[in-house]
Amino acid sequence: KLDYSVQEQFEENGTKMLRIQINAVPKPLIASYYELAKMMEIGIEAVDLSGNSLLQAVGVNPDMIMSEEDEEGSTYLIANLYSGGTQLTFIKDGTVRLQRTISNGLGDSFDTLMLANADRSSGILGYVLSADMDREEMERATEVANAKAAELTAAINRIIEYYYSVEGYGNGKIYGTAIGQGVLLPAFVSLLFKELDMELRTTHRIGANAEDADKEYGLYLPCIGACLHPLNLTDRALSMTLENICAKRRWLERAAIVKRNFIILAGAAIFAVCVLVSALMA
Repeated sequence: KLDYSVQEQFEENGTKMLRIQINAVPKPLIASYYELAKMMEIGIEAVDLSGNSLLQAVGVNPDMIMSEEDEEGSTYLIANLYSGGTQLTFIKDGTVRLQRTISNGLGDSFDTLMLANADRSSGILGYVLSADMDREEMERATEVANAKAAELTAAINRIIEYYYSVEGYGNGKIYGTAIGQGVLLPAFVSLLFKELDMELRTTHRIGANAEDADKEYGLYLPCIGACLHPLNLTDRALSMTLENICAKRRWLERAAIVKRNFIILAGAAIFAVCVLVSALMA
C-alpha cells in the first residue's frame, strides 16, 4: 500500500521543488490490523504511521511542546517510552525530520520505576520514602532508575549524534517530550532528560496548563493524531469485509433472540394446553 505526503516546498537553482515522503506498507501488515479488529469486534477508524499521527497531534496543539521563547530552528524530540523499546520522533519546522526505534525500553523496570514521584524534597532523585516502602526498597528503586536512565541516555545520544550529522537538521536546540508509558513516570523522565541535558516539556491538552496535564493525553497521543489527518493506508475491501462480518453477527444475534423468544412462547403455550387438558380431565 503506497501513499505520499508533501513535506515542504523550496527552490533549487531557481526551480521550484517539493520534498516528498513516500510511505510503503506491506498489505499483510495492514490486513493484520483488520484481523485484530475483527477478533475484537470493533471497526478501523484509521491506519497511520506514528510519525505522521504525532505530527498531526502537535499541529493542532503546538503549545503542548512548543513555547514562544524557544530558539528559532529548534527541534522537538518526542520519546515514546514503552516496555518493548523507545520510539524517537524528531520534529523541526512542522516536519518529521527523523524517526527511529531503539530496542532499549522500560522492560521489567516499569513496576519499580512506578514507585517514583515528582517530589524532590528528599534529594534522592525524586524517590521518597512512602508508608509501604522502606529505605532498602527506595535505594533499590534509585539504583534501577539510574541504571535505566544511563542505558537509555547512551542509546538516545547515538541517534541524536546521527541527527546532528544530517545537514540542515541539527543546527538548533532540542527540546524533549515523553509520551506513552513515560507519562506515568514523571520522576524517571525528569532524570532521563536531565541526563540528556535537554529541557523537558509536558504534554497537555489545548487550554490546559502543563502543571494540570492529563496523563491519558500523552499516553494515547499517537492514537489521537491518527484520527486527524491520517495517510491513505486504510483498505476499503478489508473494511467492507469487516462490516459484512459485523452485520452478519448482528443478524445472528437477532435471530438467536427471536428463536429464544419463540421457544419460550411455545413452551408457555404447551404448558397452558397441558394445564387446560388436566383441568378438563379432572
